[in-house]
Amino acid sequence: MPRRNYQRRTAGPGRPRKYGEDMKKFQAPVPESTHDRLYALKERLGVPFSELLTWLVDLAEGKIDEVELKAKVKHLMEALEQERKEKDKLLQEYERLVRDYEKLQLKFEDCCKKLQEQLEKSGAIPAREREARDLRDEVQRVLSMYPELKLLELFRRLGYSEKGEALMKKAEAFQKRWFVLEGKVFVSKELGLVLEPSHEVGLLGWKVRKLEVMSDV
Repeated sequence: MPRRNYQRRTAGPGRPRKYGEDMKKFQAPVPESTHDRLYALKERLGVPFSELLTWLVDLAEGKIDEVELKAKVKHLMEALEQERKEKDKLLQEYERLVRDYEKLQLKFEDCCKKLQEQLEKSGAIPAREREARDLRDEVQRVLSMYPELKLLELFRRLGYSEKGEALMKKAEAFQKRWFVLEGKVFVSKELGLVLEPSHEVGLLGWKVRKLEVMSDV
């Protein structure tokens, strides 16, 4: 049988620190106050219970003296304090960056708004595009609450109050101005809408829904 090559591994979390030394667990009932003191000490020093208990045993057996233990504790406390200061500094820097970002965001939005107003005043943005943008915002706001609506229902939620022949003319003008026939449905890419015709009802009964834009993957 061929001999297997075993790779030497260093001790890591959960392994004995010395090879051949078993890891054992024990449970011991202690007063709640003692447990809380030990837990508070562990948290303050930033060490696990196992290391804290090892220190206490070594101290009791005289393997380390009180001066050496105090030096260890002092070193740990100084390291923890330095870590806390660095974390506070990083947190302050993060909060400053967030504030700066929010200020830049507001400034950017304000610049965009002013630029939009200037373009509209100068006529650089066509009237149809402005009309489509405003109408699209209103329609999408309504359809964000409903998967689909009848054209009549959409008109009512947009505030149109016409009735009868006047409303039908508005519906016909709406379809003619914004929609083109694509297959079996009418599509308005400007408004982001689909108008689904039906032979069973008139134009005002046709269903309107959001246009789902398919992207190539």
